[in-house]
Amino acid sequence: MDLKDIKTLVEVLESSTINKLHYKKDTEELILEKSPSSQEASNSSAKITTESFKETIKTEASSTTINSVANTTQIKAPLVGVFYQASSPEAEPFVSVGRQVKKGETLCLLEAMKVLYEVKAPVDGKIIAIHAKNGDVVSYDQILMEMGE
Repeated sequence: MDLKDIKTLVEVLESSTINKLHYKKDTEELILEKSPSSQEASNSSAKITTESFKETIKTEASSTTINSVANTTQIKAPLVGVFYQASSPEAEPFVSVGRQVKKGETLCLLEAMKVLYEVKAPVDGKIIAIHAKNGDVVSYDQILMEMGE
């Protein structure tokens, strides 16, 4: 992650109502925090740390707020089920963070009552976040992934 990306995330955090943003990818981890007080929010600076971690990405914040600021498309679970990133345990994941996808391309699978349901990309774009982990039980309308331009 370069300095420009970090500055963009800091700006998103400072201009939003969220208090904490947690980003993980490959060997990078970024945690941005600000004071929860609305008076202190405009004066507080973000705390940034970088550490080694597994390949995941997670945002611990209001995705709706991030959506309006960062122009993202949220991919939500259409049903309750088990989330799978690939068609089998040995197969490569359908998508990963940073990958460009086309509208209609399979992003993941949800299993419910022994039936697999394909979750497809609603628009062309780039995967910017994957919130669910392989094998997680997800609930209806839970945000699975986010796509950007």
